[in-house]
Amino acid sequence: MMLNSKAKQQSVDDALRRIGKLSGYELRPIIASSQEYHYRRRIRLQCDERKQPGLLSIVIAPLMQIERCLIADDRLNGVIDSLRGMIPNLATVVDFVEIVAGDEPNQLVVVSMLPRANFRFAMKPIANNSLLKTAPSAG
Repeated sequence: MMLNSKAKQQSVDDALRRIGKLSGYELRPIIASSQEYHYRRRIRLQCDERKQPGLLSIVIAPLMQIERCLIADDRLNGVIDSLRGMIPNLATVVDFVEIVAGDEPNQLVVVSMLPRANFRFAMKPIANNSLLKTAPSAG
């Protein structure tokens, strides 16, 4: 686990310097999760031409369809199936869907990315009360 923390620390430091063009900062140590699974509170699912959400993979093309993600918080996994049924019914094409769980058990945000036509970024909330009711409570 220590090796992964050091690699993560170097990756963050590199991104801040190279991409962020920052210098002279103090990078605090990366704190590893105490959980081996279900620690991730944010996932991004790409959508294919049929508007089906999945994960990008360098091995499986074009998208890997998933039922759940082992490293994702159960609240995130709880809405994947609902999104699979909801996204194809949207009137617009969707590039990706991002699901984020908050600090509190009932905090869940779902946004979609519309194709880049006339805007640089177009994030549109697609969550509704019925979707949030499908998310299991953390506890």
